[in-house]
Amino acid sequence: MASIISASTTSSTALNLSGDTTGILQLATGATPTTAVTIDASQNVTFAQPLTLTTPALGTPASGNLVNCTGVANTAKAWVSYKGTVTRAINASFNVSSVTYNSAGNYTINFTSAFADANYAGIGTAGIVPATSTLSLGIQTKTTTACTVATWESYGAGPFTDSWVVDFVVFR
Repeated sequence: MASIISASTTSSTALNLSGDTTGILQLATGATPTTAVTIDASQNVTFAQPLTLTTPALGTPASGNLVNCTGVANTAKAWVSYKGTVTRAINASFNVSSVTYNSAGNYTINFTSAFADANYAGIGTAGIVPATSTLSLGIQTKTTTACTVATWESYGAGPFTDSWVVDFVVFR
């Protein structure tokens, strides 16, 4: 038996609670409560029915996890702001587990959740501080779990150059 919280339209309290000590929490709905959501002792969340997300602005239903949502268009599925010199660290990110420094101006962005396929679009910027020159950023390879990008000085065909900051966004 689990701890159950259920909403009721027939009870004077409108919210009923029953429970035990198993560490499982169930959220139930309906006149005869049917479990809708279960949270176990390991904090795993299970939905009785497929989860539907609705974007308020678009009113579009979405399904799947937030990375592979099929109905949420025009939203970033991953992004990172990465310091590409000296300390080489992620400043902030979403759905990016790490950035690997491969060599001068060459970085692999590793995703926390894999994409369904590698048919995503990536766009980014790179720069040097102080702004002594302009850097370009290009995608080298794409897989479902990572994307390798390179940065180089824009005014010539010179070698790859470390970037003070790499900002990269993925859309799918």
